[in-house]
Amino acid sequence: MNRKQNLEVFAKTPVRKAVLLQIVPAVASQMVTLVYNLADTYFVGMLNAPHETAAVTVAYPSFLMLTAISNLFGVGGASAIARALGRQDEEGARRIAAISLAGGLLSALLFSAAFRLLADPVLHLCGATEATYAAAYGYAKWVVILGGPFTILNTLLANLVRAEGGAGAAAFGVSFGGVLNILLDPLFVLPQFLGLGAVGAGMATALSNGAAVACFAVYLVRRRGATYLNLLPANLRYAAQYLRPILAIGFPSALQYALTVVATAAQADFVSQYPTEAVAALGIVKKLDQLPCISPSVSPTDFCRCWPITTLPGITVGVRRPSG
Repeated sequence: MNRKQNLEVFAKTPVRKAVLLQIVPAVASQMVTLVYNLADTYFVGMLNAPHETAAVTVAYPSFLMLTAISNLFGVGGASAIARALGRQDEEGARRIAAISLAGGLLSALLFSAAFRLLADPVLHLCGATEATYAAAYGYAKWVVILGGPFTILNTLLANLVRAEGGAGAAAFGVSFGGVLNILLDPLFVLPQFLGLGAVGAGMATALSNGAAVACFAVYLVRRRGATYLNLLPANLRYAAQYLRPILAIGFPSALQYALTVVATAAQADFVSQYPTEAVAALGIVKKLDQLPCISPSVSPTDFCRCWPITTLPGITVGVRRPSG
């Protein structure tokens, strides 16, 4: 599908069909993501070692912060790209895409470097104890320090690809990483294989997110000339012009996740006053409480139905398309 066809999906396709074209792939990928998010805790829990499960719980707020950073430029950039396409401003869409990718990559590297320097106080603030710190740092080393940029770019690229009409490609990239993580987890975690415990779960997550980013890279190379996504230095000169519309949408989304990080970290820190089993139990429950947020059967206004179609209203605003 070329650029013109991507735009026509939103500008000329009936609203019901356009919404379904966005929702169906996104819901499918979210179902995979749900299972993938549970995988680390499930396989680490099979070790029957509470300190390993508690370690994943302690590192989870830092991992969740990666989503907040990704949304800063992913959600904001996707909205700005959609509005630019609605105005048929293709040059603006290319510039926004380049700025969003560069901003996300720079933020990812800075966060990973900052966490490397502050890992000890951050993990203790999130509830790490003498019994859990070593495993928590080992897990965080892979998912935040080494794998953090891949996690951020995975979500960022999915949002930007979806913004230009590639909902199916975005779902495939995210699902590919999720399925790979589910397959790698038992290999890295369980004693029958490598037996690396929580650290192995972190390795599996980092490798799967790296593979997902590679999948998106292949997609972009194959669609060179038919995609707006790029990292051309010439487009970065317009950062001052486009950062404001990107951050105007991205910052509230990032802030929402950041507040979730604070709440999750506070819970883990409070529960850490009790035996390690309590922290492990909290981690299991926190993964299960994602079910109402992702399940497509919750309500007509749930996350799965609202989030994927943000591209459609963005393009509609740009073209000032009448509703109907």
